[in-house]
Amino acid sequence: MTRLSTWFRIVFVATLLALSACGGDDKPAGSEDTSVYRDGEIVPRNRADQRAAERRERQRQDAIADAESEFAYFRYKIDVSGDAPLACFVFSAALSPEQDYADYIEFRPAFRPALSVEGRELCVGGLGFGEERTAILKSGLQSADGRALQTTEEVPISFDDRPSYVGFEGAGVILPRLDADGLAVETVNVDQVKISVMRVNDRALAFEWITAGRTNAQGEYSYGRLANNNVATELWSGSMQISRVQNAPVITVFPLADVVGELEPGAYIVRLEDGRDLPNGSGPPAAAERWIVMTDLALSAYASEAGLDVTLRSLQTGQPVSGTPVELIGYNNDVLAEAQTNAEGRIAFDGALLAGNGSARPRLLLAQGADGDTAVLDLTRAPVDLASEEVGGRSVSGDVDGFVYTERGIYRPGETVHLTGLIRDQTGRAVTDRSGTFVVRRPNGLEAQRVRFDDVEGGAVALDYALPRGAARGNWTATIEIDGIGRVAYRAFSVEDFVPQRIAVALDGDEDTPIKAGE
Repeated sequence: MTRLSTWFRIVFVATLLALSACGGDDKPAGSEDTSVYRDGEIVPRNRADQRAAERRERQRQDAIADAESEFAYFRYKIDVSGDAPLACFVFSAALSPEQDYADYIEFRPAFRPALSVEGRELCVGGLGFGEERTAILKSGLQSADGRALQTTEEVPISFDDRPSYVGFEGAGVILPRLDADGLAVETVNVDQVKISVMRVNDRALAFEWITAGRTNAQGEYSYGRLANNNVATELWSGSMQISRVQNAPVITVFPLADVVGELEPGAYIVRLEDGRDLPNGSGPPAAAERWIVMTDLALSAYASEAGLDVTLRSLQTGQPVSGTPVELIGYNNDVLAEAQTNAEGRIAFDGALLAGNGSARPRLLLAQGADGDTAVLDLTRAPVDLASEEVGGRSVSGDVDGFVYTERGIYRPGETVHLTGLIRDQTGRAVTDRSGTFVVRRPNGLEAQRVRFDDVEGGAVALDYALPRGAARGNWTATIEIDGIGRVAYRAFSVEDFVPQRIAVALDGDEDTPIKAGE
């Protein structure tokens, strides 16, 4: 062996040893690394242990998947914000709103619940405050996709008394001066209400926002007042007893007119507060406050490019009120314009007055009546937008217009449809000298009957159409076609199999006492 070949063998062996030490990248296809990392060291594991570990992992994943796919009851939640409490049972999947779940829920003590479905929730109405019941959700209750509850669940339900509440009935700020009994105060679980009444002068209203105010539950804090105390003058403060009905809303009328006395220009603020003494840490009592405008005047305004058209009416009669001064007030409380309503109760303010900038912009309209009435219209409120409403009326088809009506909108096969048509000209006068046709069509559009008419007495035509017993179900149509013009009137009616609503009436008469003449 030569020295060169010996040196070559040494280099070749050294290279193999180096590759082996580095681990190489030459594993046979399909080989697996069965070693595990433990306590900072690589510990070899045989192939059988590796297969057992993989099997346990597959079983764990299958168990998780089974648990996720199982339909189950989660929890229940309550809603006590309404007049009656509501309990909702939450499940792991959506329920079917078409399914009757009454057979799968039972209550102890028993009662007849009102059930409703919303997504994953099955809600129960008809419960009462201060009650304790146990709900039993029976196995077999199904989700919307057909999975069933595997086990029966017993859920205890309890409701405390309804939280105390003090507020005003409705959301309006106008209290009619005439024929109003007073201000309706709504309370729940309250025996006494503290009340204070303040007046804000009409000259300060431009700096205030006349809104429905606010209502605070017991323990809820509020900051600020509806009006600055520097402009609000207290007229009266006291308390009013409430005939309490446990857990039920009670309406009590507060005689605001008697408290205010003679009306003066301006608006009023009424503040309410639960009159009972609360323990320390309970927070402030339930309270509410609201603007009230006690008046018989009502303002309405219509804005256009030409200006502002204002109408003043009486709340009691709805009639226009004439000879009453109306002021257009700016943000800076300046009187931008003043005028008196005409005989039709109207005033027109020029469009240039509405184009002011900054503090010269119109803020509100203020009307002062002879009996101390004050009417206020806030021009910063969102107006009623009629652009999306059908205010254009019907389009007249030509020289002749018509209208068809029936005595009801749905019929059963075999019944008679009583059709009446009115024919008018463009001015609304009856048309009596035109001929035409009354046409009844089936749901598929084919004619069922065609009746000619020549003599239109009083501008009206009538047709009694007897539906066949085998009449097609669906929407039928009736039209009036005038010779030389075409269709001028259209009406659709439905033919269906239905059972009319009925009521049972039981009469208990006196069989012994005769009915005398004149009785």
